[in-house]
Amino acid sequence: MIRIASLAVGGRVGHAHSERDDGPVGSSAAPGWQAGRDALTRAAGGEPAALVVPHQVHGARVATVGAAERGQVIPATDGLATATPGVPLLVQGADCPLVMLADRAGSAVSVLHSGWRGTVARISAQGLRAMESLGAKASATDAVIFPGIGPCCFEIGPEVVDQFVAAFGSDAAAWTTPGRAGTDRAHLDLARAIRATLIECGVAEVRIHTVPGCTVCGGRLWSHRGSRGGPERHGLVALVLH
Repeated sequence: MIRIASLAVGGRVGHAHSERDDGPVGSSAAPGWQAGRDALTRAAGGEPAALVVPHQVHGARVATVGAAERGQVIPATDGLATATPGVPLLVQGADCPLVMLADRAGSAVSVLHSGWRGTVARISAQGLRAMESLGAKASATDAVIFPGIGPCCFEIGPEVVDQFVAAFGSDAAAWTTPGRAGTDRAHLDLARAIRATLIECGVAEVRIHTVPGCTVCGGRLWSHRGSRGGPERHGLVALVLH
């Protein structure tokens, strides 16, 4: 499992991101998904029965949850935030980057599913707003961008490029490179776009941790594209411990 040692925050925040060898964590069509999800939750320091799960829709809604939502599925949500100890939060993906935000005091955490649509809609900014509603400050927040599909494999059409330009202006040019020769395709670096949003919202660059890798060609994580539509998913769980 992937953990960021520097984000232990005095033992007050727990987190874990699964890898392929840890088994899938989502989709009833993937054998062993429940065991994988339970193991991931325990590795982060949480109880599986308390896990809060969003029903992800590739949007930018971030729900703030507490003790009343323990063990629930939150509809139409791609991010969760909490300041309540003992409430583990899950997001999952199979090519989209997953993002964790952690208050340096260890009093609040947020987890985000940041596919290209969520990135265009600045889900990271919504996550930071949710953290601020819980008393955290962007300037005192650490962020981790876990591996998703990399620019090596993420080829997009001009309609997606246009949406990034409309959302981010000329900065978007730095995140795109030409695709296959003779086509109008481009390669997109989603992690850089997410990072730019975090910086724009006041997170210090030194506090943004980007875990290298590509889900499609790296072999470390599950990949929807790499498996040609397989149901397996990796996951990220984070929680305030006490």
